[in-house]
Amino acid sequence: MDKNEELKFLLEIRLFYYSFLKSIFLSEPTKELLKLILQDDMIDKMPFKEESELIKEGYEEIADFFSNKDVLSDESFEELHWDYTRMFIGPYKLPAPPWESAYLNDERLLFQKETMEVRDMYVKYSFISENYLYEPDDHIGLELDFMSKLIELSIEAYEKSDEEKFLKVIKDEEFFLSNHLLKWCNGFSEDIINNSNTNFYKGIAKVLSGYLEFDCEMVKGIIKNL
Repeated sequence: MDKNEELKFLLEIRLFYYSFLKSIFLSEPTKELLKLILQDDMIDKMPFKEESELIKEGYEEIADFFSNKDVLSDESFEELHWDYTRMFIGPYKLPAPPWESAYLNDERLLFQKETMEVRDMYVKYSFISENYLYEPDDHIGLELDFMSKLIELSIEAYEKSDEEKFLKVIKDEEFFLSNHLLKWCNGFSEDIINNSNTNFYKGIAKVLSGYLEFDCEMVKGIIKNL
């Protein structure tokens, strides 16, 4: 595989990762999603486990959850579903509020300047998420969805040999990671780890933190080598 093919392959893996994480956080769990994770030993085959101890630990916890639970049974599925609802939706005080603004002001208020800054980035790329009308712009699922959108655009620019657009988009990916996702997701992940009742979400929280940190370094490396 030559350098051009390697870079395209890396971009495609990044797109897969963000799409996967988005599907975990943007919506309540479904049996269809669990079946997808279970099929073809998906967890065993996930990349970057050897490059990040946190990613590796996360997948080990997820694998432990699947090995000790019949996750497609009604009882285990309801346990997982309630874990998601209790942490991210309510009705009670949320132990892990899934919005950036909740972590960047002392009162954990929503719709603060962070929300508006995220919205400005979305507008720049005409980004409209499937959950746009139902979630504040800085919801973790929407921010991950937006990163997927940027990576799709960078792949498109790369395939067209549009170096100027590729550099512009990849720099915006690094900016969004450094100035938004990485500023709050460690705290968010810690809240999940400390409050989740299932190893599934404890593991996913570790994968999220580990991957975002690893991906930011990857993106910086791509920019440096352009």
